[in-house]
Amino acid sequence: MSETSPELWSDLDGTAVVKLSKLNPRNWLKYPLGAIAGYEDFVRGVGKAGVRMGGIVSIRPDILPRRLVTRRSMRQHGYDQLFPRSDQVILAGSEAEKARHLIERSREAPVCMIDDNPQHIGEALVTAMLAKPGRYPILLGAVDNPQNEHRYSRFSGHVDWVNAWGPDKEKIRVERFMPEGMLGKLDMPGMHVGIGAAALHFVQLPPYSAEAGQAFGGMMLQMAAP
Repeated sequence: MSETSPELWSDLDGTAVVKLSKLNPRNWLKYPLGAIAGYEDFVRGVGKAGVRMGGIVSIRPDILPRRLVTRRSMRQHGYDQLFPRSDQVILAGSEAEKARHLIERSREAPVCMIDDNPQHIGEALVTAMLAKPGRYPILLGAVDNPQNEHRYSRFSGHVDWVNAWGPDKEKIRVERFMPEGMLGKLDMPGMHVGIGAAALHFVQLPPYSAEAGQAFGGMMLQMAAP
């Protein structure tokens, strides 16, 4: 693969490992947290489609205790086989820093990102892209979740508000579309958000499987094509 081949980045809590209640002591420690079924198959499916492995980017703070338990979880669930290098695990500390990391990567290559809270990272990406857009497109995949309709509505409403009333409304273009193939079976529209010459695409993901990963990776390759 070339250096400008698309690359996959993934959230951690709620995307790759189970997210627990804030009152649960295991959540305070961030360990032990179970693997989410099908995650590895999905990621490998994305890779099989021809997308490079970018890494994990999380809102966990970059402090020693969090680094240690994150590495331990990665080893325990075999995710260190997907993302073996130390620079493939980014503890960003906030959604804003996650967004900045993804946009920095999008200056080098197209980026796809999977996240269980697409409304948070989506809003952060729009804000950061309005300030300093990347070069290549970003495709945001919303992980299958019972609250996805609400989360899509929140992100969609934010984009529509920025487009209609925000101080940078002249910089943003919004278009909704229906995905094709496996990603179109969910009957939930995707979004193209154009910001200057940059673009953020949003799509709802089906439950994890290798086939779903290949479909998502294929969409990324299609959107990244010149």
